[in-house]
Amino acid sequence: MTSILLVRPSALGDVCRTVPVLASLRRAYPDARIDWLVRDSFIDAVRAHPALDSAIPLERIAYSKQLKRLTLNKFRRWLRDLAAPQYDMAFDCQGLFRSGFLAWASGAPRRVGLSNARELGWLWLNEALLRGLGAPRGRPHAPGHPAIRDRTHPRHAALHRPRAPCIC
Repeated sequence: MTSILLVRPSALGDVCRTVPVLASLRRAYPDARIDWLVRDSFIDAVRAHPALDSAIPLERIAYSKQLKRLTLNKFRRWLRDLAAPQYDMAFDCQGLFRSGFLAWASGAPRRVGLSNARELGWLWLNEALLRGLGAPRGRPHAPGHPAIRDRTHPRHAALHRPRAPCIC
């Protein structure tokens, strides 16, 4: 069974705007396990969605405090737990350095996101989307309305499923 991680931890409006991505992923992969990595304070906004198998809380404030104190033991354990399900794919819908890193930390061999992710977020990806729509890597903003841009991710990936596992 295919397992997919959707990475869109914050902000609340962005999380809500990503629900169509979840629905598109479920249509494209009806038998897949789909989990969503979301900030702990927004988890109730997505937890009960019928297309979602599990919501994974990101304790951003707690982990930020640990980083400032240079005590990252709890965060390292959380990262180990994040990789435990052995995801086949991770979709970075946030397009930032942090969300790209979390997609990479999931251990998914196929990490999909925007080619124009900000803050060098594309560095963590091995599949970049929207490059052909006039949004070259490194460009700050993709063309079009964000809700339409977000929904491009799973549709493109569903159309271009590799026959064998992607080893990049």
